[in-house]
This record gives sequence, C-alpha cells and structure tokens, in this order.
Amino acid sequence: MAYLGRHGASAPLNSADIPDNSITASKIVDGAVGVADIGENAIGASELDIANITGVLPVGVTGGSGLSAIPSSGLPSGSVLQVKGTNSNGAWGPISHGNEFLLPNQNVTITTKGLNSNYFISGRFNATNTANTTFGIGIGFRYLIGSTETNIVTAHMHENYHAATNNMYKVAHQQNYFSITAAIGTSITFRSYGRVNDSNATNALQTGLGQQTTIMEIKS
Repeated sequence: MAYLGRHGASAPLNSADIPDNSITASKIVDGAVGVADIGENAIGASELDIANITGVLPVGVTGGSGLSAIPSSGLPSGSVLQVKGTNSNGAWGPISHGNEFLLPNQNVTITTKGLNSNYFISGRFNATNTANTTFGIGIGFRYLIGSTETNIVTAHMHENYHAATNNMYKVAHQQNYFSITAAIGTSITFRSYGRVNDSNATNALQTGLGQQTTIMEIKS
C-alpha cells in the first residue's frame, strides 16, 4: 500500500505471526537446529522410535530402570530374553520299573517376553539302585500352557546304563532346543521327568544338587 513520508517502525517477527502448520521440514535447512535449540527434557519416549535406536552405551553404564524399557521387538533375532532355573534335592522313590515320573520341585514357570520364541532347556537328575542289578536312568521334559501339557523329549530309561552286580549312582543329562507358538505375556511351566529301569531306584546325592532344570527364552 502506498504511503506518504516515512514508513512505520519495523517489529521483529514472533511466533504469533506464523500460522500453525505453515512451516514444514522442507523449509528447515539441514543442520540448522542444534542441541542448543532444544529445551532440556523437551524430547521424551513418545518422540523416539525406540525399536530402531542403535549404538553403543558409554563405558560405565551397567543397568537401571531406563534400560529395562527397551522392548524385545528392538532386539536382534537370537537375543536371550530371559533365563530361569531351579536346583533341588527333593526326595523321591522307589519308582515303578519303566514309568516316567515328575521330578519333585523341578517346575520352572516363566512369563514369555517374546512372540513365538525359541527355547533352550537343560536338566539333570541322579539316582541310585539298591537291588545290586543292571541299572539305567534318563530325563525328559514337557511344558504346560493352561491345562495342556506338551512333550519336548521323552525320558529314556537307558540314557545312562550299566550292567553290574553292585549298587550304582547314575546321573542323567539332557538338553533340547525348540520353539513354542505363544503370545508375549503367556505363562509357561516347564517340567522335568525322570525314568529308571529298576523298581528299587531312589534319589541320590542328597547333600548335593540332585536335580537341576534351566530354561532360556531366545528371540526367534
């Protein structure tokens, strides 16, 4: 607009002069916004794509509540999500010849952290016989979701076997890698089963770790 004389005084542009949503990313020069331009605590978790954050933590960072918030979806395949186990000297026996039996105090229950995860299970149990005869033992595993029990590996009564005429102490070891189709947050109980081929078999090594079960959840 035309005017006579000198124009009015100039005033600096402020935020009220700029309509909302009128400045897009294409109008901002790359590198123009620096750390000093961002207020302290102005960026929170809602502004970050946590699943795609990569990098190396500085020396000295060992844990804390902030690290526990990283979701399993941000971890690479093969990452260990959790490990849980139990040791027991729970007494059992004598056991009928050839039948699988649930090892006492060996249940391990987890709440899944990943979707359709892979699992690694390892266990052992030991026994002795009192019949002075041939003797063998084995260990197997199953898992329970709700009321449904699924077999992982059947215990073989000759996994550790010897023919002799004296009392014997036997230790059975077993480990297995497998997958379970289950949603995040599913409760799964892993069970260990023993098996012997001597009806006079009883638990052994009461002063040590007679039975042991360890379960590892691994991201698929």
